[in-house]
Amino acid sequence: MNIRIIVRWIAVLLVAFAALASVSLAVNPSLLVQARPFSTDYTVGGTCGATIQACISNPIVQAGDRILIPAGTYTESLTLDKAVSLIGADADTAIIHAVSNQRVMTVTGAIISNSVVISGLTFAGGNLGMTTFSCPDDCGGGLLISNRAQPLIHNLEFRTLTDFGWNYMQSILTISRMGA
Repeated sequence: MNIRIIVRWIAVLLVAFAALASVSLAVNPSLLVQARPFSTDYTVGGTCGATIQACISNPIVQAGDRILIPAGTYTESLTLDKAVSLIGADADTAIIHAVSNQRVMTVTGAIISNSVVISGLTFAGGNLGMTTFSCPDDCGGGLLISNRAQPLIHNLEFRTLTDFGWNYMQSILTISRMGA
């Protein structure tokens, strides 16, 4: 058999495989979340702490771990500054409502790569109580992503947020299935 024919068939098979993978992700983007390897899962209200921020800050939660957020409404303003994923039960039922005059979440630092997943959550009530109109301090009532952080944002909803939109990003991100 001619080597050119073999090379062409290999190229055709690779293209077909890539197309099939793209269609699979388009139909079920949650495969991105499920396919990532993680060390340990911690659940809010369990051993890592009573609040989401307590779990993020807890030294037992290490880079690569996942924090699972059960259904409920959490009144917190979060800072994610270590490489842990935040996985909500469902964007319709796991709601993070900002503390008064604060944004819902700040994600910061180059240690936050696209292996860090933020998924299955609703961000609500972010209001920075702006006194000036400068970004990033007064922007992103829902989500501020800064200092080269690049998390994978998947299946998030943003509701009742103010201050120059629901988010403000200073980084390159991977985003899928967002709602407003």
